[in-house]
Amino acid sequence: MCAERCPSNCLENNCNIIGYCNACKTNYTGNKCETRLCQNCYQQMCVLDTGICSRGCIGGYYGNKCTINCSEKCDPRICNLITGDCTYNCTNGYYGPKCEKPCSSTCHSQTCRKNNGACLNGCQNGYYGLFCKQLCSLQCKNAVCDFNNSRCVSGCNEEFYGPFCSLSCSPNCAQGGCNQSNGFCNEGCLPNWRGNICDKCSPYFYGTNCSKRCSSNCRGGHCYAENGTCVKGCKRGFLGHQCKLECQDYKYGPNCVFDCGHCKDGKPCVKTNGSCLDGCETGWSEMFCLKVTSSIIDLQSGVKFVQNQRKSPNTQRGKEQTDSMPASSANCVEETQLNEQNIEFRNDHTYSKITCTPKSSEYQEIHVYRNTDLSNK
Repeated sequence: MCAERCPSNCLENNCNIIGYCNACKTNYTGNKCETRLCQNCYQQMCVLDTGICSRGCIGGYYGNKCTINCSEKCDPRICNLITGDCTYNCTNGYYGPKCEKPCSSTCHSQTCRKNNGACLNGCQNGYYGLFCKQLCSLQCKNAVCDFNNSRCVSGCNEEFYGPFCSLSCSPNCAQGGCNQSNGFCNEGCLPNWRGNICDKCSPYFYGTNCSKRCSSNCRGGHCYAENGTCVKGCKRGFLGHQCKLECQDYKYGPNCVFDCGHCKDGKPCVKTNGSCLDGCETGWSEMFCLKVTSSIIDLQSGVKFVQNQRKSPNTQRGKEQTDSMPASSANCVEETQLNEQNIEFRNDHTYSKITCTPKSSEYQEIHVYRNTDLSNK
């Protein structure tokens, strides 16, 4: 006698003698149709009483009953049964656990890493960094830089150089800018400047912006850029660190160290070379008026005479004779008998030696020293 009812999910309540359903109602399965077949459950298997998917969800759903859609950004569209986090990757342009965050718009091809959003294929032009949010230098040509270290990869705009194009070419470069690796001026320097990067004054200029020309009185025309001091000293007739001071009257030569000769009417000589333009005082000759020409020598002019007389049998008589005679006439007969003189410069004195033609057997040498006091001699 059949005392028990067939399971409720048996189709048309039809079961065998031990209670197994001959067939199940829709969405149910099992011997007694005790397992519910859910639409989003894996193999449509779920617990009969609760509807919880016992074997997980089909693709695109998650939750204990597989009723929640996985994010459309999951690639493929499979997510964690409990959390809904995308199991694999995200579609292009998104990242995050559920691929809910957009990649940076400056990522190349808008592709980024799923876990942190770092750009996968570099940055769009003009940006660099892990997330391509930092701007390349505006001096990079075409605004292109390495997305890892921001180095300009296509060179620099004109007037800039260096790996990051952060250095300015010298403003003293001529047209054409500078070499973008070392800053050397491509077309040379503007006037008054020199050097690889045109940062030094040319030898003929000095001062701020090399705007001042060295003194024309500098020997060689060169001066130091800092203060205009002449590198090789002054031309004749000038002195001072910039050689702008002329020699005082009656001085001439390098640094004005020489005294003028006996110029006519006491006029000063030319300060560069010591020449007397209007000639010499009487008794002096040549361009510098330092050579004695007259046999008449004024003792008051500071001339020291050194007389040497050849020995003779009447030495005392000869001495008395020369002591009583003017030195100019003792042994020199006439001015025309004077031999050519030799002139030497010794320190601050001018030395002149006059050799006279001897009269009979006597001779005399006259040594002339300028600036010599003959008193008490």
